[in-house]
Amino acid sequence: MNCHEINKRVRDLRRWMERMDFDAVIIPTGDPHNNEYPLAKWKFREWLSGFTGSAGTVVVTGESAALWTDSRYFIAAETALEDTPFTLMKEGMPGVPDIIPWLVETFKRPIKVGVPFELVSVEAFDALSQEAGANIVFDSFEEDVIEALWEKRPLLPNTPVNIHAVEYAGLSATEKLEALRHELSIGDDVQLWLINDASEIAWLLNLRGNDIPYNPVFASYLFLDKRGGTLFVNRRKISESVATYLRELNISVEPYGTWKKALRAACRRGEVIGFSPKVNKKMAMVCGESRRAVVRMTESPLENWKAIKNNTEIEGFRRAMLKDGCALVRFRRRFDEAIARETLTEMDVDRMLTEERAAETGFRGLSFGTIAAYGPHGAIVHYEADRETDARLNRSGLLLLDSGAHYNEGTTDITRTLALGTPTAEEKRIYTLVVKGHIRLSRCRFPVGTTG
Repeated sequence: MNCHEINKRVRDLRRWMERMDFDAVIIPTGDPHNNEYPLAKWKFREWLSGFTGSAGTVVVTGESAALWTDSRYFIAAETALEDTPFTLMKEGMPGVPDIIPWLVETFKRPIKVGVPFELVSVEAFDALSQEAGANIVFDSFEEDVIEALWEKRPLLPNTPVNIHAVEYAGLSATEKLEALRHELSIGDDVQLWLINDASEIAWLLNLRGNDIPYNPVFASYLFLDKRGGTLFVNRRKISESVATYLRELNISVEPYGTWKKALRAACRRGEVIGFSPKVNKKMAMVCGESRRAVVRMTESPLENWKAIKNNTEIEGFRRAMLKDGCALVRFRRRFDEAIARETLTEMDVDRMLTEERAAETGFRGLSFGTIAAYGPHGAIVHYEADRETDARLNRSGLLLLDSGAHYNEGTTDITRTLALGTPTAEEKRIYTLVVKGHIRLSRCRFPVGTTG
């Protein structure tokens, strides 16, 4: 990332902050649908700072800018933030304050702070407010501001939504919806139940998508009433077969961006609106705009229901592991033959392993980016080879493989360490020190050509 471009983006943000009388803004990693890995459209923190890690929070004031992240990304963040206005705040390290104490100490007076309400849950926002107390007043950092600042901002993807067959799910969407309506008294105590969580919607409706790499979900909101509901989603994603399937569930389809209008209309009618504390703060704020709306906030059972696997799902995991095991065995034979006659790189390993998995029936994609880390790269947390770092493999040393796949039956995550050839004297020495506990690999810097 060009550091000059990052500096310009921070300057533009500060000019907007000055117009809006914001002393600071907090920009978390997140999107409106509780995804661990945000949709590209909402990677505002990444766009602003240049740091691409999956966890981190940016804070910008008129004079300072900082990024908080955890130990997985200390090395990557230091590189990404070099020559930018951002200071790296290493979470959990001695002397590094949390965000709220840092803001209080920086200003030493009451301040106004902007937060993108669509990117934080009610639960997280309430915790932030409680910690801030009377020192900080939070206000909404509206999405149109992000739109204005972020040129060529990604659009919502048009990747299709697919039906996840009951032969893999074990329970039909009808059964799941009936159980949820009963559990939450939808239609009796609650007239309209709101769901923004992408994984909950996919699980509840037995649907899958491809909006985020490695995550089989799709951006949408789901409003449920006593007999049916409305799915707010990019209509281009919904084929005729999926639309027919949803009609059979009495679920209508409306454009993604119309959820606020529909929610405001329900509030004006004085309906009892229910939602989980994990919905985004923007949804709760829309409900709070109307004096007639009655809000019931309670925990959703869906998170626990997703975690408790039925017999069909359990058996599916076994079949998925068998498929993945077969792919891994084929890969290992292919790899051993190839490395004996040609030069391979880390990216070659990734490609070969993916091809073997794709040969299995029901393969839907990788479950995360393959970590094929050779030698010292094995000591880098969450390492993923690219054209700049792609290391050539020698017939010695260690190759760390951490990878997985999605199949119709289930998801896998497998880690293997392959010893390539006979260990060198230096590798034997390092291995002995590790075994005896004299060194920790994560804290070492090995010379090129040795293993980590």
